[in-house]
Amino acid sequence: MGAVKILISCGLLLTALAACQAPNAEQQGAQRATDPSRSQPVAAHRSPSKPGASVTLDYDLLTTPVVGQALEIRLTLLPGSSADRLQVTVSAGAGMIIDQGAEPMNRSPVTAGVAAVHTLVVIPQQTGRSYVNVFAAMEHAGMSMMRSFAIPIQVGPVAATQHKPLPIDAQGRPIISMPAVEEP
Repeated sequence: MGAVKILISCGLLLTALAACQAPNAEQQGAQRATDPSRSQPVAAHRSPSKPGASVTLDYDLLTTPVVGQALEIRLTLLPGSSADRLQVTVSAGAGMIIDQGAEPMNRSPVTAGVAAVHTLVVIPQQTGRSYVNVFAAMEHAGMSMMRSFAIPIQVGPVAATQHKPLPIDAQGRPIISMPAVEEP
């Protein structure tokens, strides 16, 4: 019985080590295409999203977001698989207006690992956090899969959250109340 446990443990360990060495989508996305003639981004990010079409989104904010001033965003979409067509549409959330780049981007055919770059110019209308939404639809053999991304854009400083002071006990230590549930 002990030999079986050791054998199973060794198998799991080898599987975990093999998975660590295999390149993942983030490592492959790090080799994305960029245009060296463009200005360097102020911020570069990868947008998390729900499962869907086999595409990842990296985005670069090329200037600092300021109310009323144009903000250029470079979107880099990296397909994880080949497809007949990739269509990308963008929309702006509350507090943001799309100035340039609102027209849908279409690529046909799509090759896995070959980046599609789209530049977008938005104008923030208020301070605080706003979002630009990106929708990527991939079509292959008559089937369509979609993936949506939300790009958070912070305009101005992040508002500090105010916490009420904690009560202090007789020794001067803070009292932290924890909710309790009594079971009958």
